[in-house]
Amino acid sequence: MTTYNPTVDFVSTDAAALASHMRSCADKKSRFFGLHVVLEHLHSLMFPRLLTITVVTVLLIATTSIV
Repeated sequence: MTTYNPTVDFVSTDAAALASHMRSCADKKSRFFGLHVVLEHLHSLMFPRLLTITVVTVLLIATTSIV
């Protein structure tokens, strides 16, 4: 059960997080914005599968070096 804590100011915290996010978005709108979007998308696809990709790559290299 959660209790109310009057010392926590959620409005200020949310406003600070939003301001930080807006600054981050503004910084990313450079001439390399498109490239950044593509790289971020590739990262989101590959990072969760990093171990699998590494194992498959090692196995492929090992099998091609044997042959």
